[in-house]
Parts: sequence; structure tokens; C-alpha cells
Amino acid sequence: MKKKEQQQQVKKFFDDISADYSAKYSTTHPFLSYFFQQRLSEATTPFSFEKKSILDIGAGPAPLFYFLQKKTIDLQYFATDLAPNMLEVSGLDANQYFVGTISEFPFLKKKYDYIYLLGVTTYFGKKELDQHLDFIQNHLSINGVAILSFTNRNSIDFKIRQIVRFLTRLLGFKKNVMGQDFNISAYSYNEVSQIIDPHFSIMKQSFLNQTFPPFSRLFPKTSISFAHFIKKKITSPTLLSWLSSDFLVFIKSKNTSTPL
Repeated sequence: MKKKEQQQQVKKFFDDISADYSAKYSTTHPFLSYFFQQRLSEATTPFSFEKKSILDIGAGPAPLFYFLQKKTIDLQYFATDLAPNMLEVSGLDANQYFVGTISEFPFLKKKYDYIYLLGVTTYFGKKELDQHLDFIQNHLSINGVAILSFTNRNSIDFKIRQIVRFLTRLLGFKKNVMGQDFNISAYSYNEVSQIIDPHFSIMKQSFLNQTFPPFSRLFPKTSISFAHFIKKKITSPTLLSWLSSDFLVFIKSKNTSTPL
């Protein structure tokens, strides 16, 4: 699928679900709430955001902003997204966001202390991922950190979802991502390391969501308890890679010595 066609399909899908998007991740949906909150928590816990500037690429209705606002009063937050409806329901001021792609980003010389891409690379091919890494390199401050999440190609979860995706598309279910015609991209940690290596150093990785479909939806509370147990007890990166649906990487420019 061509890049522009992919972007238009992703944009339409998220615009169409924007009104109910935040509700999907409320506590009334235990599994989705767990996954969403775990990602936000692990992506932000190591840092202090007081008086820092943050760029949130693919921000949706800006859950990162509201998560940070609970513990940080003085921060500069700016959001981008392809889907205008997602940003319109975010409650952000109009001067806090931009609708469009990074190639259209209006602040060419602006630098940020933190740049986030959470739940976004799933819709990038390698070429688009490279373009975003170039963008990060141009817009990350000298001692800045970028945090990206990836769908984990090596996980049991991804392999099961590939089967489910085939069936949902075959049967014409269009209510969620798996039923859509646009491409889904997944990466192994080793693949990401190789892509990132020319310009960035990986400061840290963090594996996310040690649950498995269909149990995560059928028995969400039990699955979440088991996921917490796995995360606490298993330290082997190889095992965690098999058991984790997603992972985070924390990256910095190679010419800095930013501590985590």
C-alpha cells in the first residue's frame, strides 16, 4: 500500500472512532486500561518534566498530557496527529496542537526536551520510521530523550493477532484495527536497534503487556494479575520478548551523555 493511501486510511479510521476513543481505555475495560496505563507509566516514570518541553507525535486525544498534568504543573506540551477529530476532542487549546504529518510540521527550528511516539510506529513502514527518526534528530534538544513504542514482532501475542487479523478481515469486521485494510508494522528489538544505531543510542528498553489473546479479553483481571507476576519474576530479555506484545525504547543522540 502506498504511503499516502496508508495515511488516509489510518486518518479516517481514527477520525471515525475519536468520539469513543478515550472511553475504550477507561476502567470499565480492564485489559485496555491496564495496557494503556502501563505504557504511559513506563514511558514517563524515569523523568522529571517540570519546565520541560514535550512533543507528542500521534497524540490522539492527548492522554499523555493529562497523565503528566496530574504530577507536573509547569510543562510545555505540543501535540501532532493526522486525525483532526482526535485532537479536537482532546480538550487542548488550539495553539497546543498541529494537524498533519511531520513533513508539514511548521516549527522547523523548534527543539524539545522529550519527543514521544506511543502507539504510532505500528502504522509506519521502515521508510516512514526512518523519516521520523530524522525528524527526531532535528528537533530533539542537546540532552533530550525520545521515547518510542513498537509492536513486538517476536511476541506470542503478535503471532496470535496475525491469525485473528486474517479472520477479521476475511469476515469483514471493521470495528477495530485488526479488521482494517491498512498495513500493520511490527518490529523485533534487534531490528529497532539496527535502525536506530546510526544516529542514536538506546538508553533503555522496556517490555510491555505480558498477556495473551483471547484470555486477555475473556479473563482480563486474571490475565493482568498473571502479567504483573511475569513482569516481576522474569528477567530474561529473550523470554520477556516472547511474552510481551510491545516494547519501549528510550533513545538519545550519540553525541550526548544524558543519564536516564
